[in-house]
Amino acid sequence: MESLYVNCPLMIWVGFMGGAAYVNVMHNLLELPSLKKEEREVALVLSLVSNDFGVLLSSIFTQVIDLTLFKDRIPEYSWK
Repeated sequence: MESLYVNCPLMIWVGFMGGAAYVNVMHNLLELPSLKKEEREVALVLSLVSNDFGVLLSSIFTQVIDLTLFKDRIPEYSWK
């Protein structure tokens, strides 16, 4: 789809849903009554590290795919 009027609302919606899911998980971890305070801190840190690791892996995966499978579709940019 190349229409800006279609893509912008979709991107905003996806951003809101991703942010809401992220905040909901963090809130649920902090409010879970079966966890002790120390366990809550560890769970929060592990979820944040997992999130950052997932972003890193997706970035690496995107670069690998762009440079191998989709290299014919990416125009060559000259930085001259």
